[in-house]
Amino acid sequence: MKAVFTDRQGIRYEVDPIGKYPHVSAQTLINSIGIIPTFLNPEAENVIEEAVGSYGFSMGPMTGGTIEKDGTYKYPGDPDLYPLTRCVVKDVIVFIYPYGMTAFVDGDKTVMYRFD
Repeated sequence: MKAVFTDRQGIRYEVDPIGKYPHVSAQTLINSIGIIPTFLNPEAENVIEEAVGSYGFSMGPMTGGTIEKDGTYKYPGDPDLYPLTRCVVKDVIVFIYPYGMTAFVDGDKTVMYRFD
């Protein structure tokens, strides 16, 4: 059974959604995403713009990489990144990875930002 948590805004997060961190506690993974959840607003008209604007210092959008259906982030020449958490805000799927990398999948539009 996968761990889940719900933040103060009612957003439900799947922890280690693709099972790549079996030896890391759910609490450690939750702690690893830091304050990124505070930038996600389920009341926002545009979840992505709101998150980027709320943070104010994001690096991105990052280009050249791809997000697989399971959430794996692939960038040429780099090791794959696996999501620490996955949530859905409105209809936007949000994957949060190590290093503050955060992917937003909104229908056919996928963008990656770094919130560090």
